[in-house]
Amino acid sequence: MRRGLIAFDRLAAFVIGVLLIAAGAAALAWRFAIIAGDRVELDGLTDVPQQDWWPWATGAGGVLLVFLGLSWLVKHLPRRGTGQLNLTGSDETGRLTADANAAASTAGKVLDQDGSSSTVANWSPSSRRRWSPTPTSPPYGPQLNTPRTNCTASSVATPSTTG
Repeated sequence: MRRGLIAFDRLAAFVIGVLLIAAGAAALAWRFAIIAGDRVELDGLTDVPQQDWWPWATGAGGVLLVFLGLSWLVKHLPRRGTGQLNLTGSDETGRLTADANAAASTAGKVLDQDGSSSTVANWSPSSRRRWSPTPTSPPYGPQLNTPRTNCTASSVATPSTTG
């Protein structure tokens, strides 16, 4: 999640929490006669549902709440990939970035060049819920020790050795 969304969620939870605590404190104060009055008068409020505009206002409020709820849910969906990563070495002359999605895609292609991309996870109760992936094929495919000469402008650096 993005920082702004996390900050908004925390602020909204704080405001709702304060309002609920205040409502509970007011109810307790009224119960124990700290707040004066035996009854709450709501004379004007009982006539509101009979007004001509009431169904339209209720419907508009419901549609607004559904829209806000759906947009809140969509904003909380996990994003696929990482996007741009800032690299060390950036200064006032320029910013160094790397496209993490392209790097992950190219790494997946390199790992899958031998036609097998399956990984086995080893787990036992004694391993305290740690798992270690065990590739069922050579880690970087058969091209690990061969120089890569077919790089294109859109490809990302892959593990290779020359020599």
